[in-house]
Amino acid sequence: NISKDDILSQKKNRAVAYPRMLAMYLIRTICNTTYQQIGEIFGRHYSTVMHAEETITKECSTNKDTKELVDDFIERIKQ
Repeated sequence: NISKDDILSQKKNRAVAYPRMLAMYLIRTICNTTYQQIGEIFGRHYSTVMHAEETITKECSTNKDTKELVDDFIERIKQ
């Protein structure tokens, strides 16, 4: 369980950073929000959001479990 405060924090450990990247990716994918807007939500530079999208996209293409997790999140959000 990761709190909203943790997701929006400046913490950089993987236990917080990875869920944050996933959240950025999902917002970008589902809402088609700009990098700058997502960066403002998370208190990050737009290039950080671009990096998060690239990281999750790459991981989805190479890791079946990540792809299934992302697809499951997208399906749940769209319901």
